This record gives sequence, structure tokens and C-alpha cells, in this order.
Amino acid sequence: MKLRLFSLLFILNTFFAFAYASQGDELVDMGIQNLNIEGKSYVAVSLKNQAGWHTYWKNPGDAGLPTKITFFDEQKNPILIKELEWPLPHKYLEEGGLLTFGYADLHTFFFEITEDIRTKYQNKNMTVQGQWLVCKDICVPGKGEIKVQLVDKELLVKQKTELEVSTSDLVSAFNKIPKLIEKPANFELYLMKSLEGNNLLLHYTLKNVTLSQYDTSMNLLTPFPAVPFGYKHEKVLYDADEKTLYGVINVDWDGQLQEPEIPFPANGVFTKPIMAKFLINLPGSKNVNYIEHSFTDFSLVGQETLDNFLKTLSEVIPGSHAENNDAKSIWTYLLFALLGGFILNLMPCVLPVISLKLFGLIKHQQMPRAKVLKHNLSYTFGTIATFWLMAIIVMLIKSSGDEIGWGFQLQSPIFVFVMVLFLFILSLNLFGLFEFKTPGGNSLGNLKLQEGFIGDFMAGVLATVLSTPCSAPFLGTALGFAFTTTSTNIFLIFTFVGIGLSLPFLITGAFPQLISFLPRPGAWMDTLKKFLGLTMLITVAWLYDVLLSLVDAPFFNLQLNVLFIFVFSAFYFPKYFKKNSILRIILILIPLVLTTLFFSSYFKTGNTSDKKTTEQKAHWQNWSEQAMLAQPGNVFVDFTAKWCLTCKVNKKLVLDTQAFLEFAQKESITLMQADWTKRDDNITQFLNKHKLAGVPAYFLKTADGNVFFLGETISIAKIQEKL
Repeated sequence: MKLRLFSLLFILNTFFAFAYASQGDELVDMGIQNLNIEGKSYVAVSLKNQAGWHTYWKNPGDAGLPTKITFFDEQKNPILIKELEWPLPHKYLEEGGLLTFGYADLHTFFFEITEDIRTKYQNKNMTVQGQWLVCKDICVPGKGEIKVQLVDKELLVKQKTELEVSTSDLVSAFNKIPKLIEKPANFELYLMKSLEGNNLLLHYTLKNVTLSQYDTSMNLLTPFPAVPFGYKHEKVLYDADEKTLYGVINVDWDGQLQEPEIPFPANGVFTKPIMAKFLINLPGSKNVNYIEHSFTDFSLVGQETLDNFLKTLSEVIPGSHAENNDAKSIWTYLLFALLGGFILNLMPCVLPVISLKLFGLIKHQQMPRAKVLKHNLSYTFGTIATFWLMAIIVMLIKSSGDEIGWGFQLQSPIFVFVMVLFLFILSLNLFGLFEFKTPGGNSLGNLKLQEGFIGDFMAGVLATVLSTPCSAPFLGTALGFAFTTTSTNIFLIFTFVGIGLSLPFLITGAFPQLISFLPRPGAWMDTLKKFLGLTMLITVAWLYDVLLSLVDAPFFNLQLNVLFIFVFSAFYFPKYFKKNSILRIILILIPLVLTTLFFSSYFKTGNTSDKKTTEQKAHWQNWSEQAMLAQPGNVFVDFTAKWCLTCKVNKKLVLDTQAFLEFAQKESITLMQADWTKRDDNITQFLNKHKLAGVPAYFLKTADGNVFFLGETISIAKIQEKL
């Protein structure tokens, strides 16, 4: 499969390769030097690629060809000289999402001049030949030859070479050569049959490790070539509770490509053992070494059970450093959660409810401190209890193997519909159209909602529900950690976000004198109450727009408007028909019947819209991870949703400006949008993979295949910095 894929890429690049054919030899410099270490003689063959170009390791990965260093005698016969292990390779993400292993800049291969070589070839001429495939935007074959003569224990170079490496650098490179080690006691390696045809799955575990010490720029396990195995990409996951890394690699059975063919063993037992080698990247180790393992058989069952288990773990993202999941740093994320929750009080999503609570504080100014604190604690409990409920929902969804993100409830048309109705009714209350009575006789209408502790509790619930579409500084980092970690940490993070959201009222409850600057209660409050009703209607309009994007049905908005008219009538007209009970009942029944019809007609499974809801301009493309990686050149991705007010602000200030579009055109940046208004598991998985819980989120895929997270706010300068 790899060979076919590479052949296709090679054909597509052939035309361009001709332009570089004469440069293939010049793109890589070659040099030879001698090195004596601990009484042994070595030859160091160094290659230095031009900037931006790379060559390939023994296992090139999805595409490419390994470098070859060959020694020839005077008759052009190859010399079997002892080769030391190759230097440690780097990982590269090529066009189309291809993963390869190789070398950039300077790298050195070492060969030992053993006694038998010295005796056989003493004072004889040799040729050292290097062959390589060097790649950047295209791949170009190249080679180099250096004439040498073996004199005593050293090779004398008979022609001048431009590449010379200092002895100290050669010694440093020599000391970093991977060495064979025993398989660690905390490392286990398994092979099982794949669910996909006659292929295999390599599964391994590394126990008792601290994730912050794991260098994610490398694979945990990098396989050497091993016939008849064709290794695919590695996926690494972490179990924070057990402090265990889990790795999986799909393995193609390439036996049918061999001569003679090696049939796939249906009984799970290999005809003869298969010796495999792997670079192993042990967390905390200064050097990467390699292990050897002999496979005699494989399990015929188990992948389905393994897949279900791995779904409960968080994936470790290449290029990231996983202090995120380190238990030692949990206090950092709790602090971020607290600060993020506090900043949510300033977000437009939650301002109407916060304003209502502040209105209540004004009314409570003359109350004893203990009573003010009790009111504010009731609000806090409503906030934290709602966050606890959300944490439980998140844990249940994660335990089922599904992905979830921040603001998930606003992807449900039922939830948004209920919120639209509730907030519309609450705004009518603020305009004084009606008032409720509690069992104790206290009014819940005309601003007396805040006088009851139940009202304070419900204000906390409402503030929490409306805050979830918002993202704030610190909050994204904390939630990204929460959505990819253990149940205990999810609960802790959500609790601290709730405390942060309630913090202004906890502080003013404990120190009421802090709000002494607020004006005393008076007639002005009735005007302010109506203004708050207006802000609530603005929130209703926002959620109304979100609901229309979630439901795709003919005349849905018209019928929704009719429902609002009858809801308004149910609260406004009864006071004019106090003596006509039947008419009053009819006025109440009509919106109830219409609401029931909405649930039965529009909110059944499959009735919601599958269309993309983001208002894309002509210059924006729909996002998918595959399309992003396959797109040549730079790609900017906007992860957004219609219910995300921060997204709308970022669009207004940056993304929809002429300056941004001109910048994208100048830098040849492809623009993509990932619309998360409705549930989209591909988007959720991508965000979770990058330790993010919600939107907005902005990414840049550069021409060399690297993917950068730009944050939750965006500017042209941020993109320029990465470019």
C-alpha cells in the first residue's frame, strides 16, 4: 500500500523533478571523517541537507526511500563493513497527511573499521557512495561519491570535501546513537488480529509513567522495517488514573507481496518467529534506544474490547506536551477554571442574568449582612449545582465512548426551544405583564423573583446555562483539560468554574459594603427593570436565530412566531377577562397545545437540519481534517457556531474585515470554517484531540504540514507570527 501511494506521488511530481534533477546531488553535502573512541576506529559519513529539505530513515513511513551508504572496492564490489545503528529520525507530516521518518540538516552515519576489514583492505582504494531521496515540496533523487584509501585504521580522503564536522559534534552524535536495551519491566507488547481483513493490530502499554516527561514530538514506539509487516501511524493515549500510556499501530500484512508469498496464518501462529525492532521513547530518559521482540503468534480476538476501552482515554497529541494531564499541575487548571468562570460574568451571554442579580443586590442593600450572604449563597448553590449536573452529563457521555464539548446543550433543538420560551416568558415578567405566587404567598413577578431564595437559586441556574456558549481567557485551557481527563478532574474543574462565576456575589455577600456605591432603591428601578427585560429579549432573539439554524422545516419560523404571539396573549389578556374563566383557559391551552405540536412535529430524531449553518462567504470552504491536511499550502481554520457570541465578535472585528481577506489572498491562505452549531463528532474529536472543549478556536496548517493552535481570539499578527 505504501509503495503504491508513493509511486502515485512520484508520478505526479515527475515533471517538476526534472527541473531539480541536476540539483539532486547538490541539495545534500557529503563528508567523511575518522573517529577514535575507546580504542576503536570508526568512519563517520555525514550528510547535510539544504534548509527545508529532508531525507529518510530506514523505515521512511508512508512514503519515501531510505538513504543508502555503500562502500565499494576497486572492482566496484560492495564491502561488508560493520554499520552502527542509524541516528534518531524526526517525524514529518507530508502533503495529504502522510507521516514519514527522516532527517533534516546535519546527520551522521557511523561504521566500524574492524580488524578483518583493516587486514583485507590495507592500503587499498575504496569508494564511499551515498544515495538519497531528498524532499521538500517535491522529491529529488541524489547521490554522492568520495574516493578514500584505507591506511592503518583510518580512511584517507583522496578528494576535498566541503562538509567537515567538529570532533566534539561527532562524539556527541556518536553518543546519541540508539542502543539495544532490554525490554523494560513496565512495558508490554501484544499483537492481535484486526477487525479489518487479514491485517494485525500492535498494542502496547507503558505503566507507571508521568505524562509531563513524555516527549510527544516522537512516537512512543517507532518500528524498524520488518517483513511481512507494514506499519501504519501510531496512536498514543493516556490513563491518568493508572498512570499508563497505551499505544496502537495498525499493521498491514504484506506477505502477499513477498517472493515466495507468505500466507496470512489463519490460526494465529507464524510459520517461523518474526523478529521486530522498535525505537522506544521512554518518558524521562535522556536518550531514545531500541528493543527487539520476537513474535511467534497473535491473538485472534480482542480488538473490539480494546477499542471500547481506549475510547474512555484521552489521546496524546503529537507536538504537544502533556503537562495538561499531569496530576501535579491540577492546581494550575483549577486556578484557570476559577479565573475563567469569574471572567464569564463580563461575557455578553450571561450579562442579562447577572444584571438581574445585581438588581437584587440593590434591593438587599438595607438587609442585615447575614441575610444578604444567604441570598448570595443560594445563587452560588444554583450555579454550582448546575455545573455539577453538567459534569455528570459529560462523564456519562464520555463513559459511553462518545465525544462532547463545551456548549453541547445548545446543539440540541429541544433545549434551545425550551430556553427561548422560558426567557421570553421571563422578559414578559420583567415588563410587568404578570406575576407568579409562591406557596408561601410571596410574589415571584414584578422583580420579587429576587426576594425568594428559590429565585436566587434559579438565577444561578440560568446564569450557568447561558454562560456555556461563551468562552473566556483561561476557561478554554481549563475546559480542554477537563473534557480529556478523569471523572474526578472533570468534577473539580466544573466546580471551580461555578465558584468563579459566583465569585462576585460571594465577595459582596461577605462584604456588603463593597456595593455601597450603588444607588438606593427607588422609582428608577422600574425603568431599569424594563431595560433588563429588553436585554432579555435580545438574548431571546439570539437563541431564536440559533433554533432556526438547528431545525430545517418549511414555515418553521412562521409557526414559531405564531407560538410567541399566543404565549404573549396567554400572559397579557387574562387580566381583561377576569370574569370569563373559559376564555382564560383557552388562552392558556392554545400555547400549550402548540408547544406539544412542536415537540411531536419538529424535534423527533432526524428532523433537525443537516445543512451547514454558518453564514459562509464565497471565499470560505467547509472544513474536514482530511481536506485541511490534503490542501497544499497554508490553511486557516475557523471553528465556530451560531450560538457562540465570542465567535461573532471575532468575525466582526477580524475575520469579516477587508484587511483579513486581503492578507489571506496575499499569503495564499486557504480559508476553512468548521461549523459546530449542530453536533458534529468530527469537530468534537478534533477539538478534544487538541485539548480544547469548545469554540471559538483557530488553527493554522502551514505549507510544511504543521498544525498550530492560534487561540480563542484571532488577529492577523498571530497568523503572521506562525507563517
